[in-house]
Amino acid sequence: GSCCSPWRWPFRPSRAAPAASTLEQVRWEALAERRSIVAALVFLVVVLARLPFATTHLWAWDSVFYARALEMGFSVDTDPAASRPHPPGYIWYVAAAQLLRAVTGESNAAYVLLSILASAAGAALLWLIASRWMRPGTALVLALAYAASPLVWTYSEIAYPYTVLALVSLAIGWLLVDGRRPLLASLALGVLSGARQDVLFLLA
Repeated sequence: GSCCSPWRWPFRPSRAAPAASTLEQVRWEALAERRSIVAALVFLVVVLARLPFATTHLWAWDSVFYARALEMGFSVDTDPAASRPHPPGYIWYVAAAQLLRAVTGESNAAYVLLSILASAAGAALLWLIASRWMRPGTALVLALAYAASPLVWTYSEIAYPYTVLALVSLAIGWLLVDGRRPLLASLALGVLSGARQDVLFLLA
């Protein structure tokens, strides 16, 4: 932004707002000050929008591998008939679904619930990130557009890891750009590598 703009680098509003603030600007700034509340509302709205469309059957062949890891025990093998799930293993993804399976009682439902929660958390995190360096209204539209994307919505309703990977990737991106929490960034990178190891090649 310009030198006089209250929205500028690095990722947070300047405390020195223009003296003649309009009512609209005051409202947006008030919204920005309530980031955590807005993030919680975005998360809740996305979850509620997803629940009616959750799939009840395993989506594809990979989904079957993921489900077998919960029902028959985790065991990665080069033989497709014996692998649970398929290589490279996705250990943290399977572990998170295992925790949710204690709630849902069923493998597909556990993975779908994980996809729903991850997509909602991703939208909320995107709001938190974007609202630090752009106007809150624009940041909110961005977060909701992400949640409403047909591709994101599809993967939010099935037993696939992509919304989880998007969430962790957003967290890594923010932590690296922010630069103040290198240990957390390293931890997030480790979680991502455990969720899907081949993503490390893309990040490298």
